[in-house]
Amino acid sequence: MTKHGGRITSACGTRTNRFLFKDVFLSTYPTAYQVERAVFEKILLDHAGESGCRVFEGLQVTDINFDADGVTVRAGDDEYRARHLIDCSSCQAAFAATRLSSPKSYGAPDSQGFAQPPSAVAT
Repeated sequence: MTKHGGRITSACGTRTNRFLFKDVFLSTYPTAYQVERAVFEKILLDHAGESGCRVFEGLQVTDINFDADGVTVRAGDDEYRARHLIDCSSCQAAFAATRLSSPKSYGAPDSQGFAQPPSAVAT
């Protein structure tokens, strides 16, 4: 989808700023492209599986424990062990970063209302 500009909204939702790409960012091009998030995330998930990652969908994760050798994930009565964890529970849920202790914490949005959301799949 071709995109000519955007809108930035403050973290509290009270202020917005609309802009055209041709007018900001010292851009050479007046447009950009936007992908549909659900479609893009499905492409990334499928690629992770095709690249050798063990991908689990629809699990209700109840516990995560990090240690020096990796991570243990509990989902109901099942337990999974991995060297790495990529949390794909979305930036709203961000299970690994908000529910339990995580080696990388993503704090509150910055002064412009932006935060780095965590991502995810177990390998």
